[in-house]
Amino acid sequence: ITGYLSEFKITKLISAIAALIALLMLDRITDIYVIVAIIAGIAKGIFWNSTHMYNTLEIHGQERGKWMSLLYSMDTILGVVMPVMVGGIISGYGYQIVFVVGILVYIIAVLYPWDFNKVPADQLKTSDMMSLSKRKGFKSWTGFMLFEGITSASRTQVFTVLPFLFIGDEFGVGVLGSAIGFIGAIIAFVFRNDNVKQKLAHGYFGAFI
Repeated sequence: ITGYLSEFKITKLISAIAALIALLMLDRITDIYVIVAIIAGIAKGIFWNSTHMYNTLEIHGQERGKWMSLLYSMDTILGVVMPVMVGGIISGYGYQIVFVVGILVYIIAVLYPWDFNKVPADQLKTSDMMSLSKRKGFKSWTGFMLFEGITSASRTQVFTVLPFLFIGDEFGVGVLGSAIGFIGAIIAFVFRNDNVKQKLAHGYFGAFI
């Protein structure tokens, strides 16, 4: 394992490669989609593995609360703003501009001199990874995350592919995505004081509806 920061940059480089392949072969994207998806999937897998380990092993106490609040606040904001913005850009200028911007963002992420995690602990060992699996509740949490990953992926497809088939316009799909994100933000605020189990119950009830 190369360390959190190195892994972060590696994942962005792999993502840039996937986006570049898609951009250069956009007219044949249906033929190479599986290849692009595999490359992007590898990057995503490495990223989330190192990210969860960093959150678990390196962030503690009140710092964890601040970090997670910032992370999910940004995720909520982007979930409202980005769908409609990207949908509008695609409708007006085509898919190429989205891939170009994405590649630039990835390259900047690789080259930027990030000033965090410059401590010896960033050189992870296999024993560090195995120690997580021995923690109480790890197996049940793993099962839950697997279930959540499957439902999240399915939900993404349902609220992206099907709306496009009915609406037939990227901007319209973007508006729908932003509306869903906005409703999610309101619900999160309304139930902000509930415990984890209650929030999960609300989330799955909403997904079912």
